[in-house]
Amino acid sequence: MDARSTVLKTIEEHKLIQSGDALVLGLSGGPDSICLLHILAGLQQELNFKLYALHVNHQIRGKEADEDMRYAISVCKELLIPITVKLANIPAISKEWGLGEEETGRKIRQKALLDRAKALKEKNEKAHVKLVLAHNKDDQAETVLMRIIRGTGVHGLGAMDYKRNDGLIRPLLDVTRTQVEEYCEANNLNPRIDSTNRSTEYTRNKIRLNLIPAIEKEYNPNFKEGLVRLANAAREDDSFIDRVAHKEIPVIKTEADWNSMPAKQLKTMDVAVAKRVIKMMFARVGLKQDIAAIHVQNLLGALNSKNPVTIEFPKNYKALVKGGIVYFKTPQEKVEVRKDYKVYCSVVPVEELPPLSSFKNQGCALDAEKVLDLNCDIVSRTRRSQDFIKPLGLGGTKKLTDYMKDNKIPAEKREAIRLLCAEHQILWVEGYTVSETCKVDGDTRYALVVMIQED
Repeated sequence: MDARSTVLKTIEEHKLIQSGDALVLGLSGGPDSICLLHILAGLQQELNFKLYALHVNHQIRGKEADEDMRYAISVCKELLIPITVKLANIPAISKEWGLGEEETGRKIRQKALLDRAKALKEKNEKAHVKLVLAHNKDDQAETVLMRIIRGTGVHGLGAMDYKRNDGLIRPLLDVTRTQVEEYCEANNLNPRIDSTNRSTEYTRNKIRLNLIPAIEKEYNPNFKEGLVRLANAAREDDSFIDRVAHKEIPVIKTEADWNSMPAKQLKTMDVAVAKRVIKMMFARVGLKQDIAAIHVQNLLGALNSKNPVTIEFPKNYKALVKGGIVYFKTPQEKVEVRKDYKVYCSVVPVEELPPLSSFKNQGCALDAEKVLDLNCDIVSRTRRSQDFIKPLGLGGTKKLTDYMKDNKIPAEKREAIRLLCAEHQILWVEGYTVSETCKVDGDTRYALVVMIQED
């Protein structure tokens, strides 16, 4: 099977692209991204999507990098694909951030892709924008081996997935590097070759150029295929643990439950599920990366303590075990836990929705499908420092603090106002407004009704 047929099969099997999607492809000018650009350009009409390209000039290789940029622009022009170019002085930025150039480049590329997707979304709020990366099957094998060397769990072994909840997709993930090269040659694409790919200064290059060839020669000629199978199996197991763990955490919670759970509940779980729940609880309050096995193990070991125990987590996050409750605490946590109300929610056809004016201060109604598209938990709580809102009818985005000042909400009342939140995005401010992002309008089919009841 050639590269195009493999990509089309991957798209269909994993439902990567739907009719009407807008795709933003990270285009380096190298074989992988040029191959994928050419394939997707040819599939636009067949699958009914719109393709855009983004190129980041890292300014690491001088004239070479400029030639890569010109080549990427010329190919897009030939294929009639809109392209956006971003210049980034990676050597200077990496020094400023204290990171290696490889990691800095990855972060810059990711932000550039997100910014381009945001710009497309602002032009058409109903558009489903997806980010596209051109990782191939060999890249997947190298990633798995790199993580094994560094030490990882089941989640890390899963390496790269075909799609993520944030809209990122990898249609080339079943295509080998050899298939990519054959496709480029057959279609006279002449992609750029990054000279740094031959340098063994970078860890991934050492694995690609030295370690994998040695293992294939001495032990297993199909070693890369085995690594890919391992990744696929690990993702299946990881997904199962995730589903079980999610059942332990309700979707909508009050402030009283938002950052805490009974120690007994954690103790009765299978250890694999308990570890995943701990990471999910920290993700809820802002810590989504850098949690090591030792942090989780320390918390599990403290669950039986009769005295209060504080366990340090990365970035000054903490877990406090006290009175049979585990509290997951943020570095700047100031909000007092409130236990004086309950939150009730239901989804109803919009035809059965009572007049919005009838909700008064006791709740709100939102477009259920728009809320679902946010891809995160909906939480009732009081305000936090990074909160923002797109107030109904105003068109722009504001910090919640600025919104409260503009609406002359007394400072002494701001901490007590109840909110409905999707992470730091505010969907409803008690007594004031709902977000423009999820408002009920003429296109709404189902409404999410949220009601607050004093306890």
